[in-house]
This record gives sequence, structure tokens and C-alpha cells, in this order.
Amino acid sequence: MEKFRQDRLNYRTVTVTVAITTNSGDSSSQLTKITQSA
Repeated sequence: MEKFRQDRLNYRTVTVTVAITTNSGDSSSQLTKITQSA
């Protein structure tokens, strides 16, 4: 269970990072969407 939680956390971190780097022009609204869906 601990392993699963860690993987999930890593996945969310990567998703947010990718969103910021690929969407630098609109990163704040994109980040908000991801945070709400995560």
C-alpha cells in the first residue's frame, strides 16, 4: 500500500511538472485544473 501511494504521488508530481513546462504561457490555470482532478 505504501508503494502504491508513493507511485501515485510521483505520478501527480510528474503530471504537474509536465503541464508547467509544456504550457508555460498558461501554466497557472492548467495547474489548477490538474490539482482539482488529482
